[in-house]
Amino acid sequence: MVLMSNTLDSLTWHDGRLISASFEADEAGAYSLVLTLDLLVSLQSSARRTVTLVCAENCDLKLTLRGQPLQAHYRFGNIADAAVDLAGKVKSLKLIFVEGQMLHVVCGRIGLLGVGS
Repeated sequence: MVLMSNTLDSLTWHDGRLISASFEADEAGAYSLVLTLDLLVSLQSSARRTVTLVCAENCDLKLTLRGQPLQAHYRFGNIADAAVDLAGKVKSLKLIFVEGQMLHVVCGRIGLLGVGS
Protein backbone atom coordinates (compact mmCIF):
# COMPACT_ATOMS: atom_id res chain seq x y z
CA MET A 1 0.00 0.00 0.00
CA VAL A 2 1.52 3.31 -1.11
CA LEU A 3 0.69 6.30 1.08
CA MET A 4 1.46 9.75 -0.34
CA SER A 5 1.54 11.73 2.91
CA ASN A 6 3.30 14.76 1.40
CA THR A 7 0.10 15.96 -0.33
CA LEU A 8 -2.16 16.09 2.76
CA ASP A 9 -1.26 19.74 3.41
CA SER A 10 -2.58 20.79 0.01
CA LEU A 11 -6.11 19.43 0.50
CA THR A 12 -9.08 21.78 0.80
CA TRP A 13 -11.16 20.30 3.62
CA HIS A 14 -13.86 23.00 4.05
CA ASP A 15 -17.16 22.03 2.42
CA GLY A 16 -15.88 18.54 1.66
CA ARG A 17 -18.19 15.53 1.79
CA LEU A 18 -17.79 12.25 3.64
CA ILE A 19 -18.58 9.46 1.16
CA SER A 20 -17.56 6.43 3.21
CA ALA A 21 -15.61 5.35 6.27
CA SER A 22 -14.57 1.80 7.04
CA PHE A 23 -12.55 0.29 9.85
CA GLU A 24 -10.82 -2.68 8.20
CA ALA A 25 -8.59 -5.51 9.41
CA ASP A 26 -5.77 -6.96 7.33
CA GLU A 27 -4.69 -10.63 7.30
CA ALA A 28 -2.75 -10.15 10.57
CA GLY A 29 -5.72 -8.53 12.31
CA ALA A 30 -4.23 -5.01 12.28
CA TYR A 31 -6.92 -2.37 11.81
CA SER A 32 -6.86 0.69 9.60
CA LEU A 33 -9.40 3.40 8.87
CA VAL A 34 -10.16 4.04 5.20
CA LEU A 35 -11.99 7.28 4.36
CA THR A 36 -13.38 8.27 0.98
CA LEU A 37 -14.03 12.00 0.70
CA ASP A 38 -15.13 14.39 -2.03
CA LEU A 39 -13.06 17.53 -1.50
CA LEU A 40 -13.13 20.86 -3.30
CA VAL A 41 -10.22 21.40 -5.67
CA SER A 42 -9.87 24.90 -4.13
CA LEU A 43 -12.01 27.33 -2.14
CA GLN A 44 -12.51 29.34 -5.35
CA SER A 45 -13.92 26.36 -7.27
CA SER A 46 -17.01 24.19 -6.99
CA ALA A 47 -15.20 21.29 -8.69
CA ARG A 48 -14.53 18.29 -6.47
CA ARG A 49 -12.07 15.40 -6.47
CA THR A 50 -12.43 12.07 -4.72
CA VAL A 51 -9.71 11.32 -2.17
CA THR A 52 -9.06 8.00 -0.42
CA LEU A 53 -7.31 8.51 2.89
CA VAL A 54 -5.82 5.70 4.97
CA CYS A 55 -4.96 5.81 8.67
CA ALA A 56 -2.94 2.72 9.64
CA GLU A 57 -0.81 1.14 12.38
CA ASN A 58 -2.28 1.00 15.88
CA CYS A 59 -5.37 3.10 15.16
CA ASP A 60 -7.33 4.66 17.99
CA LEU A 61 -10.62 6.07 16.78
CA LYS A 62 -13.07 8.46 18.43
CA LEU A 63 -16.16 9.68 16.67
CA THR A 64 -19.42 11.45 17.21
CA LEU A 65 -21.43 11.27 14.01
CA ARG A 66 -25.15 11.40 13.30
CA GLY A 67 -26.52 10.50 9.91
CA GLN A 68 -29.30 13.09 9.66
CA PRO A 69 -27.09 16.22 9.92
CA LEU A 70 -24.51 14.70 7.57
CA GLN A 71 -27.23 13.95 5.04
CA ALA A 72 -28.87 17.36 5.44
CA HIS A 73 -25.57 19.10 4.58
CA TYR A 74 -24.33 16.58 2.00
CA ARG A 75 -25.05 18.62 -1.13
CA PHE A 76 -22.98 21.65 -0.12
CA GLY A 77 -20.49 19.77 2.07
CA ASN A 78 -20.69 18.25 5.52
CA ILE A 79 -17.01 18.73 6.46
CA ALA A 80 -16.31 22.04 8.19
CA ASP A 81 -12.54 21.67 8.62
CA ALA A 82 -9.72 19.28 9.46
CA ALA A 83 -6.50 19.22 11.44
CA VAL A 84 -3.66 16.90 10.41
CA ASP A 85 -0.55 16.35 12.53
CA LEU A 86 2.11 14.19 10.88
CA ALA A 87 5.03 15.17 13.14
CA GLY A 88 6.65 12.51 15.29
CA LYS A 89 5.82 8.82 15.65
CA VAL A 90 2.14 9.36 16.44
CA LYS A 91 0.01 10.86 13.66
CA SER A 92 -3.37 12.51 14.13
CA LEU A 93 -6.32 13.41 11.89
CA LYS A 94 -9.34 15.28 13.20
CA LEU A 95 -12.25 15.88 10.83
CA ILE A 96 -14.77 18.44 12.08
CA PHE A 97 -18.21 18.02 10.57
CA VAL A 98 -21.35 20.16 10.60
CA GLU A 99 -23.07 20.72 13.94
CA GLY A 100 -19.87 19.98 15.89
CA GLN A 101 -19.61 16.33 14.93
CA MET A 102 -16.13 14.88 14.86
CA LEU A 103 -13.98 11.97 13.73
CA HIS A 104 -10.56 11.80 15.42
CA VAL A 105 -7.99 9.11 14.65
CA VAL A 106 -4.54 8.67 16.17
CA CYS A 107 -2.23 6.13 14.53
CA GLY A 108 1.24 5.39 13.17
CA ARG A 109 0.66 6.38 9.52
CA ILE A 110 -1.73 8.67 7.67
CA GLY A 111 -1.62 9.17 3.95
CA LEU A 112 -3.43 9.28 0.64
CA LEU A 113 -4.07 6.01 -1.11
CA GLY A 114 -5.50 7.77 -4.15
CA VAL A 115 -6.65 11.09 -5.52
CA GLY A 116 -9.20 11.31 -8.32
CA SER A 117 -9.52 14.12 -10.82
